[in-house]
Amino acid sequence: MDDAENAALASAEQVDKRRSPVRRPGLQFALLAAALLVALILIVLFIRYETHGKYVEDTNDAYIRADSVTVSPKISGYVEQVFVADNQDVKAGQPLARIDVRDYKAQTAQYQAQIDIAGANADNVRAGIREQEAAIEQARAQLASADSDARFAAGEVERYAPLVATGAETRERRTPHRFAKCAGPPGASAG
Repeated sequence: MDDAENAALASAEQVDKRRSPVRRPGLQFALLAAALLVALILIVLFIRYETHGKYVEDTNDAYIRADSVTVSPKISGYVEQVFVADNQDVKAGQPLARIDVRDYKAQTAQYQAQIDIAGANADNVRAGIREQEAAIEQARAQLASADSDARFAAGEVERYAPLVATGAETRERRTPHRFAKCAGPPGASAG
């Protein structure tokens, strides 16, 4: 019966081998590799969740409703004071902020200085014009004086011409350049 028992045991082992595939060595290696791969994937997913995932909010069908208006000033500058709080209702014309005026005061002073310089330059030009007008008036006065001296000299020449012709006066007295030099009446000394 030994042979019969051996044969029964061998057939039982074959049935056990067919029923339990885990006992095959190649299959055990594949299952171990798959388990390690699953463990590695779980470790990577856990690390990713700890570093990034837990900081991301996720919702289904969520939305935010907000009434917001963009506000922009007509001028630029630094905000000095804010008159409203976050999410406060405001009305048209209500001041929201105050802009620092120091830059605008400096610009105003600079423009005023430029206006003052232009005014001073204009006054300088007007003074130059008045000076030129005075020089023109002086030249006109000198011309009038020279015309008067020329008329006087011509009158003296005409007056002395008959006297020179009769011999009552010398010919020297009649030359016009002598009369131009004298400032007084005929017969007065020139020098």
